[in-house]
Parts: sequence; structure tokens; C-alpha cells
Amino acid sequence: MQIEGLFTKLNYEVFTKYQVKGISGVTHVFDYMIKKANKTYAVFLTKKEELQNTFLKSFVLSLDTKIQTLILVTDNVEKEEIMFYKNYNPNVKVFENINELEKFLKS
Repeated sequence: MQIEGLFTKLNYEVFTKYQVKGISGVTHVFDYMIKKANKTYAVFLTKKEELQNTFLKSFVLSLDTKIQTLILVTDNVEKEEIMFYKNYNPNVKVFENINELEKFLKS
């Protein structure tokens, strides 16, 4: 299943290549903004080798905009490889596959 299809299936409004201006005045750009009822998430898609940079961008975005961020690693990654990122900050969630992301969005 493609990511946009997952968001739609779960009744989220989907906005692609979204931009939002933070409290600092900086404009943040990310892959998707998804909204449903009182839930709003900024979503980043990344390859394993770009995870550190993506994590830092999403962490700054979450501080500057107060929007929770979700990162989906789009290639194969072991749980141990991303454990640091998963436990670092509650406003930035990292998922190693689409099934894990879907479980979170359903909760």
C-alpha cells in the first residue's frame, strides 16, 4: 500500500509537500501534513542513510511549530539501528515500516 492510500484509508486529510511557518519565522517543508479531528502530524519519508538529518529537521520542526512529527524509514532497517531515534523525543516518532506507522495512526 502506498503511503497516501494509507492516510486516506484511515480518514486523514492529506496535504503533500507541505510548508508551515514556525514561531521563529522559519518556513519548514516536509513530505505530508495529515489531519483528522484533533490530530495533526507532519510526516517525513527518509532513507536509512538520511535518518539522522531527517530526525534533526523533524525535531526542530516539532519545537518551532508544536506539531508532532512522524518519520517513516522507507528502506530496510533493523530495529536496533533506529532505537536511539525512537526513544529520544516523544514529539518525534520514528517507524521502520508502514505497518508500524499504520498501528500508531489507528491508536
